[in-house]
Amino acid sequence: MDINERIDKIIAEGNAAENTMTAYNQDIRHFRAWAWITKKLELKFPISTELIEQYLLENIEGFDPRTSAMLVDFGYKSKPGKLTIATLRRRIDAIAWYHKTKNLENPASTARIKEILRSAKIAESKGGRVVKKSKPITLDILEKLIKSIKPDTLIGKRNRAILSFGFFSGGRRRSEIAQAEYRFLSECKGGYTYLLHRSKTDQLGKGSIKPLWRKRAYPMKAWLKASGIKDGPLFRRIINNRVNKRAIGGQLVNNIIKDHIEAIGLNPKEYSAHGIRRGFVTECARRGMPIWDIMELTGHKYMRTVQGYFEQGEVERNPCGRL
Repeated sequence: MDINERIDKIIAEGNAAENTMTAYNQDIRHFRAWAWITKKLELKFPISTELIEQYLLENIEGFDPRTSAMLVDFGYKSKPGKLTIATLRRRIDAIAWYHKTKNLENPASTARIKEILRSAKIAESKGGRVVKKSKPITLDILEKLIKSIKPDTLIGKRNRAILSFGFFSGGRRRSEIAQAEYRFLSECKGGYTYLLHRSKTDQLGKGSIKPLWRKRAYPMKAWLKASGIKDGPLFRRIINNRVNKRAIGGQLVNNIIKDHIEAIGLNPKEYSAHGIRRGFVTECARRGMPIWDIMELTGHKYMRTVQGYFEQGEVERNPCGRL
């Protein structure tokens, strides 16, 4: 690997969160597959603006059945049919990001490409397409989940600690739960504090302190006592009723939440791990807490990102809606 390739690798790894990089790599793989299947082109950078426009148009208008079937069969699409405009926007972001890391001009920044996406989004909205989001896991649901989990097993203690930590420390992302480490947890009077040493919106690792107070800390205390964890990953896999050295993954966090959602009689298809984060913001807004205080704990960088969750909670507590 020559010096330019090594520099590109460092820039690429440093300029995107791990989950974002995974998504961008999948997006480029899809674009590469489409270019080969439909044009017999081997993808090279810089990508031409014309090729990007063709890609957008074919996606928006709908692939021909043969192309769609091939993309699904080879694992580049999960199912036949059109991609959402949100997914296409991310594909364009991936293309822009790859060019940036290679110090190349972004071929997807033209006014025409922006207008194609804007107009397609309007048409998608007029067509009645609604973006499905996981429902918020608010405090009432969270408490039912925790109560439904048996506290006398290792898995039960771990799962109760995951739910409690994820919600009460500020609505943690599933990746932040899965990657939590014992060394960043500090016991103090009244519970624990947790140093979130880096996150999706804190790639430089400045870190921020998150609380886990009073009775909200009990599940964590019970899990640590039962597991004997003194270092390494905070939440681990349990195999044959023994605590493994390996950390849980983000997908397991999601599966745990869906399993317990189903156990209390709710539809697991309507909920996901992100519901913990949505639920925390919604609950805080219900109680009239300022959005800036909420963002300080959640770690949201931009108000527009958290605004939708916040507004839902405000609407629910608005007395005018109960006339």
